[in-house]
Amino acid sequence: MPSVPTILLIEADPALARSVVQLAQPVFGTIIWDTVSSITEAITYVEKNETYQLVLVDSVAFDIATATDALIEHPRLTFTPILLLDTLLDAFRAKRAYNKGFSACHIKPITIESWDALLSQLYRYWFTINLTPATRLRSL
Repeated sequence: MPSVPTILLIEADPALARSVVQLAQPVFGTIIWDTVSSITEAITYVEKNETYQLVLVDSVAFDIATATDALIEHPRLTFTPILLLDTLLDAFRAKRAYNKGFSACHIKPITIESWDALLSQLYRYWFTINLTPATRLRSL
């Protein structure tokens, strides 16, 4: 049986996580979404799951430095793009995220229309344009 791509969404608000997954279904199709509310829970999922093809991290979780480092440096995610979603994204926060090892930073949407647009862009780039996983190694 072929492996179905999987996305891990780390979002503190379970209702928002469910909405994002529902919005994503028409765009992402059969891709499986796992949702967790903390970095610690995400690490548990990463250790149980075969491989994630994309990890989306809410900025609230990113502010917990040690746990975020453990996620970004996890051996199973070495080649997995890890994206930060931040409602307060500015040059300082983006630089900090890239220095930590995030693959990309995006402004976290606050409306349904914005989520639709972001999810379409994420799918188009990470699953059609960027056909191979990220190749840079994160510092271990």
